[in-house]
Amino acid sequence: MIVKFMKKRLFLSTCLLLISNSNFAQTPQVPKADTEAIFKAAGFSKTKYGWEGNCDIGEITTYKDLNGDGLKDAIISDADSTCYGREMVGYHIISQQKKGI
Repeated sequence: MIVKFMKKRLFLSTCLLLISNSNFAQTPQVPKADTEAIFKAAGFSKTKYGWEGNCDIGEITTYKDLNGDGLKDAIISDADSTCYGREMVGYHIISQQKKGI
């Protein structure tokens, strides 16, 4: 009986782990032209390592309509303890306008 209970518990835990990873670990698909415009609007420069800001290499972590205006917005995050202190992560929110980014 205990073995049967443990198998059910393991199965449930595995299912929950797979569901949570597939929902939260996805990198947003951003068109290349939009990627360039987003990083330039945030003040990042293209380097051989990626898009670099004042602190570190940035990454678009969110790309969707955040404010309900029907246009996609972006959140760029970069991490560096010398810039952001103990929290180590900085965020740049870029909101698309009707005339562009």
